Amino acid sequence: METQEKRSTWLVAVAVVGTVFTGILGLVAAFVAFFGQEFAGVGISLVACALAFGLLAKALLRG
Repeated sequence: METQEKRSTWLVAVAVVGTVFTGILGLVAAFVAFFGQEFAGVGISLVACALAFGLLAKALLRG
């Protein structure tokens, strides 16, 4: 039973780290696209950030 808990805890940790990484990478991509005058890229990157951070917040704050 303890290995099952350990696996699920590890899986949740990997999901959280991946989501935070995706959000931060999206913000960086938005800044790079903004300074490169690629405004469609800025919008797409910010949508990816909002989706990543929004889903993370929903998962963490549900109760």
